[in-house]
Amino acid sequence: MGNVTILLNQTGAKTIEVTGHSLGAAIAVMDAVMIKQNVPSDVDVVTRVFGLPRGGNQEWADFVDKTVRISFFKEIKILILGKLYLSRSRVLFIFTIR
Repeated sequence: MGNVTILLNQTGAKTIEVTGHSLGAAIAVMDAVMIKQNVPSDVDVVTRVFGLPRGGNQEWADFVDKTVRISFFKEIKILILGKLYLSRSRVLFIFTIR
């Protein structure tokens, strides 16, 4: 969380995208919820996941739906290794690879 906060302060980014594949997708959803709870309310947290396994119960699903935006994609191969990346459009990307 420390690096995310530092980058938000240094860059003024107002959107954070968290993504992952398979188990990394499940971790990305949990990370997105944790990030959303720890950044200013004007920072948008978007989650794009690939091959997300089912996890949690209905209460967790309802909580996630209220907390972050999630886009689900069918299986594809992700070529970027786990790291932080700031795009030119000031969107902070967090890639989660298991």
